[in-house]
Amino acid sequence: MSHNRKQTRIASVLIGTKENKILLQKRINTGYADGHWSLVAGHVDEGESASKAMIREAYEECGLILAPEEISHIGVVHHFSKPHDYIGRIASTL
Repeated sequence: MSHNRKQTRIASVLIGTKENKILLQKRINTGYADGHWSLVAGHVDEGESASKAMIREAYEECGLILAPEEISHIGVVHHFSKPHDYIGRIASTL
């Protein structure tokens, strides 16, 4: 029996909040949803934890420096997309 297995990628997504405001960024030069507003997010690299990926992406995308104890896991989402599906770890800042 043959199975067609689709590769699912892992992402880390940050809901950054401060003083009743949510941190958003405008996507540019990514090849996906450029020109749209987005939460800070990115792929989890091979061998990297979702927490480390979130800390790295927050710095790379908006210069935000986070310590592990400043982020809190709040959920997981399965996003159906083409050509890849994503499992996303959702975190928030404390």
